[in-house]
Amino acid sequence: MTRFSITKNQKTPEQWSALAFKATTENNIQWNIALGLIVAAVAASATSPLTGADTTFYFRRFYRQRIGTK
Repeated sequence: MTRFSITKNQKTPEQWSALAFKATTENNIQWNIALGLIVAAVAASATSPLTGADTTFYFRRFYRQRIGTK
């Protein structure tokens, strides 16, 4: 038998958001995710020139859209 009770954890979306933000910043998980994406991009670039070029053009286009140039 489980002790889970749905009425015990009544929180607003703002409270859940604050709880998730606190848990993420306490263990620095955001850096693990960012590093994982960078390592994946480097690995994709290293395994195939076509994949590397595709990754490079994607991020170049994304960066240019962010700064407003073509």
